[in-house]
Amino acid sequence: MGYKRLFYPWYAGDEYTLPTQSWKPDCPKYNGYLLDLKHKLRLSDQHMAWYEKKFKELREDQKLMNQEYPSQPEDAFQATGGTLFNVQESFSSSWNTERQFGYFVNHLDGHPVSSYTYVIGCDPSGGTGNDDMAIQIFCCQTGEQVLELFNPHINPIECGRLLVQFGNLFNKAFIITEGNNHGAAVVPWLKENYDRQLIFKSRFATQSSLAKYGWWNSSASKHALVGLILEEIPQTIFYGKQTVDEINSFEETPAGKLEGKSDNCVISTGLAMLGLKKYFYLRGSHIPKPKVEKLKPNYMTYTFEEIMTNLEKRRRGNGYFPSQVGMGYS
Repeated sequence: MGYKRLFYPWYAGDEYTLPTQSWKPDCPKYNGYLLDLKHKLRLSDQHMAWYEKKFKELREDQKLMNQEYPSQPEDAFQATGGTLFNVQESFSSSWNTERQFGYFVNHLDGHPVSSYTYVIGCDPSGGTGNDDMAIQIFCCQTGEQVLELFNPHINPIECGRLLVQFGNLFNKAFIITEGNNHGAAVVPWLKENYDRQLIFKSRFATQSSLAKYGWWNSSASKHALVGLILEEIPQTIFYGKQTVDEINSFEETPAGKLEGKSDNCVISTGLAMLGLKKYFYLRGSHIPKPKVEKLKPNYMTYTFEEIMTNLEKRRRGNGYFPSQVGMGYS
């Protein structure tokens, strides 16, 4: 709209300082946080003396402090609940938008690479316009997000068709999609049109039961998915703004629910990370384990007790004489 964004943190001037010779934190529960803030922002003792005083006035409410006296833009516009993630959007001139298979997608130029392995995470929707269908594709070798697609008008059957096309394009990618809710219509399409070995199974087939395809989303499994995202984020590079915005706005409400204004890119990202974890697990299990050569027993080595026992048996006429030692051993 022709405006330029400017951000001024609370420590930009000398207004928020208190005179002090030296400063040491005096908030036992938050001493680590205060010291980390001082080190990270290279703040003076005078700034920290003021900040700690104000922090105590606000009853050591870290969320309120960040909101009223933000150190970075994200602090000023934080979510109302407890945010779970802090993902940084990486910039790349190779991240572009183009039309693929009938829809506009954001993707990283140069992919797919023929020698690379890819995983696809998908959160289907009904296609009615009320909720986005989201697809995320990540490269296993580089940890990069290489494709982002979100669209509220893609129904489950069309979603299945897109997954098959993207899976074939990205070197027979491993696909993880939601198995219940709208995924219940996506999974049968995948089973009929894609290699079943490349579709995630939440339960393998046994003699008495069939395989269960797809990730079954529930309140319990969503917590597990959040934990997986937290674990994999440090090794992952994000380029999609929509994905980063949704992940950073995903929160735990005061009632303990995990939700965001829109969480389709969050769920699809978590499912793709499930594929990343499976890839590294399988790769590790196929690495040949180093062969440990067993040492041959040294028959010339005896303990003192063994020598004395053998001598006593020999004195009695029933001792043994190993061939490595010979009859002359005494």
